[in-house]
Amino acid sequence: MRKTILLILILSILSIPVFGNNRSLVKGKQGSIKYEKQTTIRIGSITKNSIAEDRPVLKTPKKHITQREASQRGLLGWITLSPMPNSLVGHSVAGPVLTGDEIIVVTGGSQDFSTPLNNTYLYDFTTDSWSVGSNMPTALFWHSSAVCKNKVYVFGGYDGSSSYNTIYEYDPSADTTGGNPWTLKSATLPQTVYFTTAETYNDSVIYIIGGQSGSSFLNTVYMYDVVNDTIKTATALPISTRSHGSAIIGDTLYVWGGWNGNWVYDFQKGVISTGDLTTISWGSGPNLPISDSRTNGASVTDPASGTHYVITSTGNSGDTPSPHHNFTYTYNPGDTSWVRIADKPTIADNSDNLIGIDSVAFMTGGYDGTAATNTTEALFFASNIINAKTLKINTPTSFVDTFATISPSATVQNTGDSSATFDVVCIIDSEGVLKYLSYKTVSSLSPNDTASVQFDDWTTGTQGEQFNITVYTNLTGDMIHSDDTLKTSFTCGLPGGDFLVWDPTADQSSGPVIYNQLQNLGFNGDYCTDLTPYLSYLHNYSSIWVSVGIYSSNYTILDTSQEAIALESYLSGGGNMYLEGGDVWYYDPQYSGGHDFGPTFGINATDDGGSDLATVMGTSGTITDSMHFTYSGENNWIDHIDPTGAGTVIFTNSNPTYNCGVSNVLTAKGRIAEGRTVGTSFEFAGLDDGEYTKSDLAKAIMSFFRLNAPVFNYDAKVSAIISPPSSVIANNDYTPSVEVKNVGTQPIDFTLNILITNKGIPVYNDSKTYASFAADSVDTATLSDWHVPAEGGTFDIYAYISSSSDENPQNDTIMISSMASEWLWETIAPMPQPRLAHATVYDYDNNKFYIIGGTADGSTNSNTCFEYDVSSDSWKTLSPMPYALDWIKGTYVDGKIYIVNGYDGTNIINVLSIYDVSSDSWNTGSTPPEGTIAHGLVAYGKYLILFGGIESDLATPNKDVYIYDTESDSWVNGTDMPEGVYMLSAELIGNKIHIVGGNNGTANIDKIMIGTINPVDPTNISWEYGADMPSPNINNGGAVYDGKYYMIGGFLNDVASNEVWEYDPGAKSQWRHVSNAPTILTRNNFASYKKGSKSIYIFGSDTTGSWTASATCYKMTKLAYGINKNKQSITNNGIMSISGNPFNSKVEIKYSIMEKTRVSMQIFSLSGRVVKTLINSNTVKSGIHKVSWNGTDEYGDKVENGVYFYKLLIGKKQFTGRLVLIK
Repeated sequence: MRKTILLILILSILSIPVFGNNRSLVKGKQGSIKYEKQTTIRIGSITKNSIAEDRPVLKTPKKHITQREASQRGLLGWITLSPMPNSLVGHSVAGPVLTGDEIIVVTGGSQDFSTPLNNTYLYDFTTDSWSVGSNMPTALFWHSSAVCKNKVYVFGGYDGSSSYNTIYEYDPSADTTGGNPWTLKSATLPQTVYFTTAETYNDSVIYIIGGQSGSSFLNTVYMYDVVNDTIKTATALPISTRSHGSAIIGDTLYVWGGWNGNWVYDFQKGVISTGDLTTISWGSGPNLPISDSRTNGASVTDPASGTHYVITSTGNSGDTPSPHHNFTYTYNPGDTSWVRIADKPTIADNSDNLIGIDSVAFMTGGYDGTAATNTTEALFFASNIINAKTLKINTPTSFVDTFATISPSATVQNTGDSSATFDVVCIIDSEGVLKYLSYKTVSSLSPNDTASVQFDDWTTGTQGEQFNITVYTNLTGDMIHSDDTLKTSFTCGLPGGDFLVWDPTADQSSGPVIYNQLQNLGFNGDYCTDLTPYLSYLHNYSSIWVSVGIYSSNYTILDTSQEAIALESYLSGGGNMYLEGGDVWYYDPQYSGGHDFGPTFGINATDDGGSDLATVMGTSGTITDSMHFTYSGENNWIDHIDPTGAGTVIFTNSNPTYNCGVSNVLTAKGRIAEGRTVGTSFEFAGLDDGEYTKSDLAKAIMSFFRLNAPVFNYDAKVSAIISPPSSVIANNDYTPSVEVKNVGTQPIDFTLNILITNKGIPVYNDSKTYASFAADSVDTATLSDWHVPAEGGTFDIYAYISSSSDENPQNDTIMISSMASEWLWETIAPMPQPRLAHATVYDYDNNKFYIIGGTADGSTNSNTCFEYDVSSDSWKTLSPMPYALDWIKGTYVDGKIYIVNGYDGTNIINVLSIYDVSSDSWNTGSTPPEGTIAHGLVAYGKYLILFGGIESDLATPNKDVYIYDTESDSWVNGTDMPEGVYMLSAELIGNKIHIVGGNNGTANIDKIMIGTINPVDPTNISWEYGADMPSPNINNGGAVYDGKYYMIGGFLNDVASNEVWEYDPGAKSQWRHVSNAPTILTRNNFASYKKGSKSIYIFGSDTTGSWTASATCYKMTKLAYGINKNKQSITNNGIMSISGNPFNSKVEIKYSIMEKTRVSMQIFSLSGRVVKTLINSNTVKSGIHKVSWNGTDEYGDKVENGVYFYKLLIGKKQFTGRLVLIK
């Protein structure tokens, strides 16, 4: 029994449920194991003797140091916490606010000392995590804030041009319930102020101290009465100061440091009169050891002695050796001097970003001497650090042999100040099933010493089985739990096969294509983005394929790196290797420290090249004889490579002519065996299939490597899922359709299966049997209709073959995802030519779209102007633009289309091109103030607003804003954006510019940027950051319909996407994934809303993410389905709605019937047992009907929490779905 109890305790520490919960193991943050509801956890075999009878109870790790954990006062130590969501300076930190947890509130700030922000960030001590609160009503920095009565009060501040005398109240509890948490108080400060500090006294009043008003430094002290919302003037400071530090201990207010035209060393102590809180008796204390402006102050408490201390972390100083410091000092009111203690790990020059909470001082953000930071650190009391750390999991490594006996081991360290005895626990699980548990005791380990821990033996599993291993230390009183735990995973079965694809690039655009082509040819192999786990097993592969990409998504294999050494060793042993990359041959070895593979590959790189790949031609008499491919992939700085030694040219670019592919045979002399290589400076994925295909090339290279695709006698293949499409309409029927082929040499018997799941739960299953299906035969199978549930969702559609005689399972299964929504995708007439990076403009006066400029291949720009007539679904070619440009944006105003600037393939053309719709003619307007491309452009009345983009150096994001008056043909400056952004999508909603996606020169944008236009003066735009985006995005399309913004495609999280997301500014959950396009859509400005309709139109775009221009055009239309709301007539049988799901008392299901028929409905458990019959085969009339379930079984007893299924039969048609009961 004691073993069982202890096992349950250990599992509870790791959050592994033991009984009744449906959960599966997924990867969480290092140091923890996270679980999500999915499948039942089972307790598997536990190693014999792995749990000792007399082990002490293991305690749950805590997330942070609290006053109760600190043992005694002495040395102060800093620890690093989770970083703030944004880098800030000039912000204010207040806390804690007790909302069930200890919450720290960060308000406002800036990133550049000039542009104010209105963000609110909340830090939770219990989880070491950040969340975003509701924005402040006004964007401010250099304000102060303090907590009183569980609310935060914000005083004064600066917006970059003016200071404020306002007082705002923030209520975090209202922010969690959907209310408005911000209130502008009636009371105001006697003057506008900034650079003040604020300190709370007895949870009743707040003192606002010093600061600056205009250009005057202040010595004022104001007292804000929170209960009565009144301001009074208190006794002034003896000196003026701003950017100072302050704290209250007992009845004494301490103020030190700052700036008043000179650096301030002074330390003031003011005793507050308890009879009259506005009376403060000021005296002086020991001066600071260093002059300090933008310093910080906090009070903390020694948990052992109860002594209070003032803490200051220095910032901007006039003293040498540096103007910015990370020094930390304490002052004990009973002492006569300041004491310097442990330096802060990082510099954080700021005011009002350090607060004290019991025995902990908390600090976040600030200026590090170069830029604003988001670093968060905490200072805590402890003279005797107690900590045990897991340094490394030694064994098992990434791969282990099958059914082998191994001894898991780890290295741990005592990083505390005294000898420690502690347990080290090792747990192995597979898909949530506990497979192994063992722990050992490390006894009397001295400070800073390490120990190797050998756990009990364990026998591994079957080929391909994957395991997670978790090792953690368990030391009583451990103070720093972030380093207790390590976790990794490993696979049973040593790696090897026909090929290994290594794809370390940023975008992984080519590696997956290579892998799929080789798999489809019947070869078996692996794909990885990290070569490290495979380094010891390269010799197990017959060939290695490496894609290091094209600038700027390329990867450099450094000279003398373990990857370079291992690959050269593999080739010297007779291995075969394909290596592709735009810079790997010439640029990397000369300028980036890259390894030179040229001598091994028989390649002499002659030039860094350009962006001019067009048609790639094979070489007569080689493995590429007669092959030719149009190239539409990534195309930047393509190395020119010539053969040397035994090298042979196998590919040449057509125009301009240069070699871009070389094969080589490595002679056995000096090597273990003969190896073979193929090197290219283009990407395999960028080759377009035509007369010759990528499959032909992969087969030719493998043949050159002396590896021939296996020929199977019996091999049935699923070649395509034709229907359902990637986007379906909820509450509608679809007929699954799949193409199958016999690619073997003999007739074969097999069954085609279609399985559709929603979150892992089957919702459809059907099959079709084939007997003696002839060799080389192709068939399109159609199966029974699938009714998409009314509640919609995302579905995984699997088509797979089952056959006892099939010899090649690699091509038996295809899976696609389909999203059910209210959006219908339809193709419209294709454009006359493929285009990407073009301008899409809607003429709302004549109901026509215009597609202008762009490129068809990523290198040759176009000046075409195509007109699409919505009413006739037809195209017309109009007068060309004067310049051939891409990366352009256009807009329509009063009969004219305006195109600002553009890229001609070499330079940015700084021009305003104007197209007159009525005369089909072009002219130019006043030259734009700057030459930018990939910018934003919107029309507001008669004005064009131009913003962002990339500057003429093609490297610097631009934040300038310009306003063009279409009537006077003139440009003026507008209010700058908070930061420069390019390759963005932007649209107007009312008078607000919404910028979605883009890049700021460092990273892709993950927040909406909103600019509110002043209707009286459009040059005056108030900028702020809006809601977080679902993921960072760039090169996405955008359109506005019904007051909502639709983000279409792009590179979502750096992956080319077909997802459509809806942003609703008025909704609480503002982002919603609403649809999937039929294909990838990238390289922006391809979408527009048609006024007066329910449709968004998409024209062309890059449909692979690799510069593949398309002529295909789509219309996505918002539908109302199920019931015709105008006539209330029934248009189909099925589920209309489900109200209250998940539910705890009752769920209501509404369904419709077209004509009188028999209806039955039952509730099932996950195991398939009938829980309750709601409708027992009754005859029901045509109309709309409701049925409800209260969570009871046939006997009226309440059922357990969990997932249940409903099955509704209307006539012979079946509708199924999930119901979730929670209590």
